[in-house]
Parts: sequence; C-alpha cells; structure tokens
Amino acid sequence: MLKLILLSFLLCCRLAAGADPATNAPPIQSATGDLSQYKTADALWTHINDQVQTLTTGLHSQDPAVKTLIPQIRADAEALVRQYPQDAHVWDAKMLVAQLGGLAARLQIAGAPTPQQITQQLEDIAGDKTAPQTPRAEASAFLISQAIQLAGASPADASAPWEAVETRIADFQKQFGNNFSFGGGHPAIAMFRAQELDMLKSSNNTTRFQALLQKLATDPQADVAGMAQQALAAQKQMADLKSKPMDLKFTAVDGTEIDLAKLRGKVVLVDFWATWCPPCREEVPNVVAAYKKFHDRGFEVIGVSLDQDKDKLLAFTKENGMTWPQYFDGKGWDNTVSKSFGIDSIPAMWLVDKKGMVMTTDGSGDLAGQVEKALQVP
Repeated sequence: MLKLILLSFLLCCRLAAGADPATNAPPIQSATGDLSQYKTADALWTHINDQVQTLTTGLHSQDPAVKTLIPQIRADAEALVRQYPQDAHVWDAKMLVAQLGGLAARLQIAGAPTPQQITQQLEDIAGDKTAPQTPRAEASAFLISQAIQLAGASPADASAPWEAVETRIADFQKQFGNNFSFGGGHPAIAMFRAQELDMLKSSNNTTRFQALLQKLATDPQADVAGMAQQALAAQKQMADLKSKPMDLKFTAVDGTEIDLAKLRGKVVLVDFWATWCPPCREEVPNVVAAYKKFHDRGFEVIGVSLDQDKDKLLAFTKENGMTWPQYFDGKGWDNTVSKSFGIDSIPAMWLVDKKGMVMTTDGSGDLAGQVEKALQVP
C-alpha cells in the first residue's frame, strides 16, 4: 500500500552539483554563528545537507534536540539564498526554508512562520516559471498536502475544501504528468491520492471515501488504480472476517509454528507493527502489560513485523520484553502477511475472540479492558 509519508517531503533536498560559485564571497552570519569557513555555495550546501541528515536521524529517534536544530538549518539555508542568489542550489535552499518552516510550526517551535507565510513561500516557488521543474513540483506537492489536511479538518458535508484538493491535483497532473515522481519513487499522484484516502478514512468521511475509492479504481495511473483496487479488496476481506474465523499460519522468526486455528478458546491480539514506527513503539508498553496480566488466563499475542532488519527486530523485542512470536520476512510494507490482510497503516491491532473471529481492528483503544471483557465470554 502506498503511503504519503509527510517526512519524505519535509526533508526532501537534493545534492545536485551547482553552478561554479564565486570563491571570494564575504563571510555569512546566521543563527549557527560564523559560516565564513564555507567558501563556496557547494561547501555551504554540503554543510546544510549534513545538518539535514542529523535532523532526519533526530526526528526518527524523537530527539528533543531537533527543536534547536530546525531553526539553525533554516537560518543557514536563508543565508545561502542571500549570499548566492544566482547559484543552482538556491531553489533547493528556498524549498528547505519553506519545508522546515512548516515542520517548525507543527512542532510549535518559537519563532516559526505562520501558515500563511509558509503557504506564500510555497506559492512563490510553485508559480515561478524560472525555477527548475523539481522544486516547483515539490512546492506544489506541499500545497496539495496542506489542502488535504485542511479538507480533512472541515465538516464531513463540506464540498469546497475537497474540490480545492481536486483542483490542485488536476493542476499538478497538467504541469508534471501522471508519472512524475520524486527521486524515482512512487508517482507523486499516487502519493497524493493515498494521503487523500487516509485523511477521509481518519476523519470518518465514509461517503466521500467510498466514492473516491470507486473512482480511483479505474484511474489511468496504474499505481493509483492498483491502490484503490487493493483497498476495495481489503474491505471485502474485512467483511468476510466478520462472518468466518480468521485464518493465519506462519513460521515465526524464532522457528515457532503459528496456526491461529489451534488457538481457539483463547483471545489473541494480532499486532501489525514495526520498530521504525513511533506510534507502534508507544503501544509496546500497553501490549506488554496486557500480556503479563492476562496471559495466564488465555491471552496470546502474535506479532507481524513490517521491519526490514531482522537484527534490529530481535534486539528491540528482547529489550522490551516482547516474548511472543513474530512474523518477519524483511519486506517492509510489502510484508506478505500484512498485505494479505490489506494493512495500509500501522499500528494495526486486531483482537480475535475465542472463536477465532475478529472482534475489532482497533485494539489500541483500552487494550486491557477489551481483553478482559473478551476473556469473560465463554
């Protein structure tokens, strides 16, 4: 399932070689101090990219220090724009300023630009015909993402915000085509549609969600059509799960043979997760606590890991006391088991009753309470 990972947009910057910059440029001052040691635009841009890599690591590890690093990198990018206005890196730097401004606003960092200021920066880049194609596309992508978020926060019966989303997507298609992608990844249009569907789903806008799915199932962009068809198939499968026991068999990473049919009479949590997923990690203490409390009364947990690094998975589960079996095939989002059940976001915590029927696909809400209630049913 294609996912629109906002972080990939927030940290999207390239290291393409720029024009030959002036070598006798005066010192640059910024929030990080004296940047005069970077004698060329290339050198300064390399420094900025190094900082972005540090930021990426910090965001993934939820390091609070990122709140200091974000304004520093943003100031350095602004310095590059001022100092080297004709250099090829300028457009990358302008995009980074807008991207980090949005991130600073989301993290409520002091001095962050207003949403209106960020939008104007992006509109300026997207509408500047002298800019290269990629930064214009990146700016347009941000504006589409913003429009989707705004629409998702609107009343379910409001049409105008979603019409604005469609207008922006259509304009993107007209300018850049159906198959344009960032860095050779999935087509941008598919990413927009995935975010749009996710927003409709999370905001419980069921009518518009179903209508869009049906429309996209015949979309000329193959990735978009495939995504919608997979979602429709998953819906049918979920309907089937409510009428017959869940079927799940695999060999766990520790060699244990798992067959859900042999666990009839027990309450089972099937936990689709990954060590790289912050919300998944946040749920781990709750799952461990429920397992310790109810395991002797007939509660089991089965993990389906969307990790790609086996050693990291094993180290994490050991460190956090996750003693239950884990399915692992190293395929990430293409995990065979998760794909077979149409999993398009994690954590996905499915609670299965004593008869093997899926009680809920949202076991994260009061897990202990749900398990205790299910165990009381004969």
